[in-house]
Amino acid sequence: MTSKMSGITKKLHYTIGLVAVFGIVDASILTYQHYANSRLPCSVTRGCEVVLNSKYSVIAGVPLAALGVAFYLSVLTATIISLKSNKAWLKDLLLLMGFSGFLTSLGLVYIQGFIIRAWCQYCLFSALSSTLIFALSLALAMSGQSDNKQLNKESE
Repeated sequence: MTSKMSGITKKLHYTIGLVAVFGIVDASILTYQHYANSRLPCSVTRGCEVVLNSKYSVIAGVPLAALGVAFYLSVLTATIISLKSNKAWLKDLLLLMGFSGFLTSLGLVYIQGFIIRAWCQYCLFSALSSTLIFALSLALAMSGQSDNKQLNKESE
């Protein structure tokens, strides 16, 4: 039973890492767009340019997309280290990072929908990525608790 739980834990790590890579690509595209002042195709939603050029897209001169790249790189790094070391505190860190990314995404989706009243498909993809990271890191934290309970039962 322990090896099956460990297999689930590994799969969760790999999936979090994969979602983080997608997030890095998405946020990198947006960061490039910001600095190159290029226009992104907005084929799924309407309003990408409005959102990406709004006053809410930059904090202290730094595009939110660049902060997104840093966030996803941090998640990927923590995931790789956690997978290699299997330290419980790293799973907790991933959960905290996932939760903060999720809360940030909630706020940014609110801003898109209720303040700017425009939608950016790239930003929505990032929000989905952050939400998935949170859900997967929550599952990872819970699987770690299951692993510990199983190990305690086996040692009795």
